Amino acid sequence: MLAACGDDRAPVAHRFGFCLTAQPVGGRARDFWPASWGPRPNVDDVELEVLARGHLSRWHLLVPVFAHRYLPAAPAPLGSPVFSVMQTDVVHYGSDLVDYVRHELHLP
Repeated sequence: MLAACGDDRAPVAHRFGFCLTAQPVGGRARDFWPASWGPRPNVDDVELEVLARGHLSRWHLLVPVFAHRYLPAAPAPLGSPVFSVMQTDVVHYGSDLVDYVRHELHLP
């Protein structure tokens, strides 16, 4: 259940680890295979999951901020963008944490 990524009551370590494993593993890897990974291999779901996890291990990690909003883990220079992440849908949500909070709370 991907919703646990945005469950603010869950310990950060649990949320962080869960988000890393929630998508796109198992049979869902057949539905999510970016072109940058090359052609999707014709293998069973177990092998496809191993391959997908290998590709995902090279992606940048995200640190949960609130609900399904995340900051890049590293490098994290000042002005790191905030993203909204829902499964494979990723949207830029703020130019930095201050910009995100200002928009989220409707502040001037």
